Amino acid sequence: MDIDSQPDASSPIDWPETPPRREDGHEEEDTLERSNKVEEEDEQKWRRRGAEWKPWEDRALAKEIMAAGVLVAGKGKSIEKWEEVARALKKIGSIRTGKSSKSRFNKLLTELRAQNLRSLQKTGTNEEVTTFLYDMENLNSLAEIQSKDPQLRAQARERQKKLDEEGKLMRKEAMEGMSKTEVKSKKRKTMDDSIEEFERETLIYQQKIQKMEEEEATRHNELLNQNKETTQAIQHLCQLWEDERKEMREILCTLLERALEK
Repeated sequence: MDIDSQPDASSPIDWPETPPRREDGHEEEDTLERSNKVEEEDEQKWRRRGAEWKPWEDRALAKEIMAAGVLVAGKGKSIEKWEEVARALKKIGSIRTGKSSKSRFNKLLTELRAQNLRSLQKTGTNEEVTTFLYDMENLNSLAEIQSKDPQLRAQARERQKKLDEEGKLMRKEAMEGMSKTEVKSKKRKTMDDSIEEFERETLIYQQKIQKMEEEEATRHNELLNQNKETTQAIQHLCQLWEDERKEMREILCTLLERALEK
């Protein structure tokens, strides 16, 4: 059996027998407990088969991260998004947790930046591997765009621009290299579909990035306005203090003059 083969999703699962209905109002708790137990048993079986991530799992992970919008999730929603990725992977036979999915993605980013990512794809068609590398480049750019380092963000934007140009070039070459045979025609169609999908996803992420930058600019302006109001309030208090000091001096001088007159 090929160690990289995807598990058969049609294989029957031995579900635990449903216990008799309880009369103490805890049916939902029992159902949740049984569901968690089944998930734990599934993951334990998967781990006994080998915890190493397979190339097809890495490809699926990248696609599900893009589909779930993990890297553009709002504050406090990261864990929820990673669990969504884990549930999507489970549907295609990859039993992983949100935590392990996040850990694997970070490792893939490290390998990508070290230019070792292609070596991990020991199986899969050229189109699948190429699409996976483009997906990871796109995710890496998105991760760096959200960085607080201005230089890193600028580099990421340049990389994103280069990816866009490479995608257009790939589309042009695919069109020019179109064959009259049925086999090559199918390959060309597959390549066009992959490129169109990549361009659509890139456009979506660019729109999200633009929205994030606009929100960041709005927050920056709000902080500037708050600082301006605070400065004005401090200046007003200082003026009040100065006026009070001046009034006190006048009162003291008046009292002194009256005392001297007596």
